[in-house]
Amino acid sequence: MRHFFTLLLAGALLLTSNAGAGVSLGNTYTEIDQETARRMMDADDGHVIVDVRRRDEYDAGHIPGAILIPNETIGCDAPEALPDYDQVILIYCRSGNRSKQAAQKLASMGYTNVYEFGGILTWPGPVVTTEEEQAGRSVVLRFSTFAGGGPEYSAVIEDESILSCEVSYDSFGMEGEIIDGGAYDVIFAFTGLRPGMTTVTLQRTSPMLDYREEYYMAHVGGDLRVEMKEGMAMKVQIRDKAYTALLEDNETARAFASLLPMELHMTELNGNEKYHYLMGSLPSAPAGIGHIEAGDIMLFGDDCVVLFYQSFDTPYSYTRIGRIISADGLAEQLGGGDADVRFAPAD
Repeated sequence: MRHFFTLLLAGALLLTSNAGAGVSLGNTYTEIDQETARRMMDADDGHVIVDVRRRDEYDAGHIPGAILIPNETIGCDAPEALPDYDQVILIYCRSGNRSKQAAQKLASMGYTNVYEFGGILTWPGPVVTTEEEQAGRSVVLRFSTFAGGGPEYSAVIEDESILSCEVSYDSFGMEGEIIDGGAYDVIFAFTGLRPGMTTVTLQRTSPMLDYREEYYMAHVGGDLRVEMKEGMAMKVQIRDKAYTALLEDNETARAFASLLPMELHMTELNGNEKYHYLMGSLPSAPAGIGHIEAGDIMLFGDDCVVLFYQSFDTPYSYTRIGRIISADGLAEQLGGGDADVRFAPAD
C-alpha cells in the first residue's frame, strides 16, 4: 500500500511540474498557462484565438485578434468559424470556467489542437475594445462611378480569416440616395481579423468598359493594423491552366518582371517545389521565411527561381518574388516530374 501511495504522489508531482508547458487532459484538450499562450500567439502557424464570453463582454475588452464564439452557442456541430479540425485553437473566457467547457466540447467534436489558457481577468498582454480595434485596423479604398451604366466594383479576398470587407456607398450628401445617372463612390473598408498576408482582387465590370482586375497585397500585423499595397500582376501558365500571381514590391520582383515573358523548364525537388537556375543573377535580400505557402514564388541565392506547390515549414532563407493568388489545383498541374512554366505580364 505504501508503494502504491508513493506512485500516486509521484504522478501528481509530475503533472504539477509540467503545468507551465501544458497539461494534456487525456484525449481532450490541453491546459496551458498564459505566458505559454502569449508565446504561441507569436507563432505564424495559422492559429486562432477564441473568446467564448458574451458579445457585451467581448466588446468591452478582448485580446487583439480574438474571434468571438460564445460558449453557449457551441453545441454538437462544428462552429463555422473553425473549419480546420487540426488548427491550433487558443481559448479563453473571463475567469477560466467557460473556456474549459468550450475546450472540452470542441475536443469532443474531434478538434485535435485545442489549448485552454484561463481568463482575461489575469491576462498579462494587451486588451482592446471592439471600438478601438475597428478604428485602428481598417484600410479604405474608394472608386467613383454613376448609377445607370457606371462601372460596378466587387472585392474578392483570398483568405477571409485574415481580412474582412464591408461595402458602403457615398452619394455626396444626398442621404444615401443614389439617383439614376448620379455620381457616387463605392467604398471598401478592409478590416484585419488575425495576423497574416492575403491578396485582394478588385473587379470592375461595366457595359461600356473592358472588364478589369486590380490586385492588392494586404499585410495584417500582430496589432491587427492593415497595410494594403497595390501590386503588379503576372500570369503563370502551367500546361492548360493560367494562374495570376502578385509580385512583391521589391527590387528582386521588379528585376524578374523586366525579363518577362519567359518560359522556364523547372526541375522537381522534394515533392513540394520546382526550381530553375537563370543565366544571370537578380538582386537579392534573402531572409528566413519559416513557412512556405503553396503558390509562393521565391529566389534562392541570387539566380535560382523556385515555385512551391505544397505548403510546409522551412529553415531556409529566400527572397520573395511573388505568390499565386489562388493555388487551387497547382500540385495536380505541376505533377510529380519536371515542368515547363511560362511567366508573362498580366493582360
